[in-house]
Amino acid sequence: MSNQSPFSLLATPTTLPIATIALVIGVFILDTLIDVEVAASVLYLPVVLVAARVFKTRGIVLVAVGCAALALLSHVLSPGNPWSTTAILDRLLGLAALGFTTYLVAKNRSAEEALAERVQLLDLTHDTIFVRDAKDIITYWNRGAQELYGWTQVEALGKVTHNLLHTIFPEPLEQINANLLRTGRWDGELVHSKRDGTQVVVASRWSVQRDQQGRPIGTLETNNDITERKRAEEYLQRQATLLDQTHDAIIVWKFPGEIIYWNRGAERLYGYAAKEATGRSSHELLRTEHPMPAELFEATIERDETWLGELRQTTRDGRKVIVDSRHVLVRAPDGQRLIIETNRDVTERRHAEEALRRSEAHLAEAQALSKTGSFSWVPNAGPTEEQLYMSDEWFRIRGYDRRIPMTPEVMFERLHPDDRERVQEIFNRTLAEGRGFDIEFRLALPDGSVKYLHSVARALRDASRLEIIGAVMDVTATKRAMERLQHAQAELARITRLTTMGQLAASIAHEINQPLTGVVTNAHTALHWLDAEHLDLDKTRMAAERIVRDGQRASDVIGRIRGMMTKSTPQVAKVDINGVIDEVLALTETELRMHSVGVVTKLAPKLAPVSGDRVQLQQVILNLVLNAIDAMASVSDRPRVLRIGSQLRTGGEVLISVCDSGPGLDPETTEKIFSPFFTTKEKGIGMGLSICRSIVETHGGRLWTEPGTPHGAIFQFTMPPEASGRV
Repeated sequence: MSNQSPFSLLATPTTLPIATIALVIGVFILDTLIDVEVAASVLYLPVVLVAARVFKTRGIVLVAVGCAALALLSHVLSPGNPWSTTAILDRLLGLAALGFTTYLVAKNRSAEEALAERVQLLDLTHDTIFVRDAKDIITYWNRGAQELYGWTQVEALGKVTHNLLHTIFPEPLEQINANLLRTGRWDGELVHSKRDGTQVVVASRWSVQRDQQGRPIGTLETNNDITERKRAEEYLQRQATLLDQTHDAIIVWKFPGEIIYWNRGAERLYGYAAKEATGRSSHELLRTEHPMPAELFEATIERDETWLGELRQTTRDGRKVIVDSRHVLVRAPDGQRLIIETNRDVTERRHAEEALRRSEAHLAEAQALSKTGSFSWVPNAGPTEEQLYMSDEWFRIRGYDRRIPMTPEVMFERLHPDDRERVQEIFNRTLAEGRGFDIEFRLALPDGSVKYLHSVARALRDASRLEIIGAVMDVTATKRAMERLQHAQAELARITRLTTMGQLAASIAHEINQPLTGVVTNAHTALHWLDAEHLDLDKTRMAAERIVRDGQRASDVIGRIRGMMTKSTPQVAKVDINGVIDEVLALTETELRMHSVGVVTKLAPKLAPVSGDRVQLQQVILNLVLNAIDAMASVSDRPRVLRIGSQLRTGGEVLISVCDSGPGLDPETTEKIFSPFFTTKEKGIGMGLSICRSIVETHGGRLWTEPGTPHGAIFQFTMPPEASGRV
């Protein structure tokens, strides 16, 4: 850094403004007098450079704008043709050079101004800040350093720091410098000597400055005088030695910060020696668990200056201890805030109390989570609290206020009228025979709602009394969920049947109509040949054979439809998946033809059979094929092609794929396409793909979709090898 003060960077000689004006006038006159084709605009560059020593950034820009204006005026006034190409290009090049130079000068000036402001700020801080080069020679010395150490800036600049201040280091200087170069920073405490010979203790922070190649060129050192605080800490430590005789753990730590005192009681309780604990954070060393967030805990101490309560801490050997703790905030003469923490071990006592509380809390929580209440009843002992006990969850389930005195009569008053007689009979038998019970019943609550309960109890009998101990569980949600599930399953089965029939109705009619039409046509032909004057048996036989062929064809169609619609439990068997694909394509032949869809098959030869239900696998492939046909219904600018294939994958797994050339699926639809009741069809119900996925997963496979290339969507599912299949 320069030895000048930051304010000298902005000062300029008084002759420079006059010289700047004279230079501008001279350049203008010269530029005006010489031929217009002579590039004289560049002569304004020295004007901008001189202005950089006179003005700040804004002034430099204004001078440059004025020079540009004068250059343009000279261009018009100069002898010669100002509008010739050469004159214009020369002038533009000169102005460009002027603008670029102005930009660089203004940028450099802005950086100098920013640097001057930062240097000025450094003089305002109370901390001592100085900069030393790679040889530890002082190159900057702020006002705080002058006030603390007594040397002026002029006296300090050029001196070796450690020789001037007689620095005492906490470790060898070579080791400090090595750490500084490795990490770029160093923090620690140093002892310096002032000009008058007195010593000060400073909290010192060093930061390395590097050039563009990463080489160290200097060190910024910031020091904060902590002499008074250190004296206060030493005084406090001397006083604290008196506390070593107590059995309590006494810790003194900076607020917030490091431990400065650790008595023998703390050594015995936590297992750390004083030298191990001193200088470390109390919270981190003991892994203190506060009853509130650490920030709020410290804020409370700062506000109230004292705190009493329990803390959980960890000893050196990992043992958890509970302490009765007292924190007191005190202030040292230098204003440093210190905390005196006194801890007494109450672990054993608290563990016994905590075990009881935890047991009760766990029981209550378990009852709330499982919606199970407990009760205990000693008959014929009077309705006192000791003889008739119900848990909080029991009251909640029954809908009673905990404050209501509970009697057997009150217990039975909310039973559903249809269940009251049965439940009372079971309770009476329990009292008479001393046996437990396991029953379900309903409650009729005052708001008109009905609850379903399941109650289990045991009867414990000794020589003097009978005690019934039991539990009651709220099973209302389970009951209603089962009812909804049964209803949904019935509706789903009905909708699936109706949907399948609706989708195949046109195909069924067309597939059967074709062979029946052939039968009728060939029958008429046979009759014609039989009525002919000359009987032609060969032609008649051919017509009859065509009748048999068409009849068989109609029979095959009906057989395939019957197989698809058969209602039976899944039949696990070996299934030729290629054969299933062929059957589905035959069944949908009319649909494909009616929608002008071409079919390309790529079936793996000699594919091993898979294990599964043939009808269910037909349903999956049929649904995917029909969806593909629907997806291509709106396509008119390219062929409608259905590609269906099978292949054997590693591990014996069979992959079946159905690909269409439709518009494809957007990402949002892809995520939801297999969700129940989600559909992209105007009249769809959104259950087809959900059912398909369920069938495939039941067989041990996986169904998913991917974008097609370049159009459409690919639906694929896998089937495990024959031995791995399951239904």
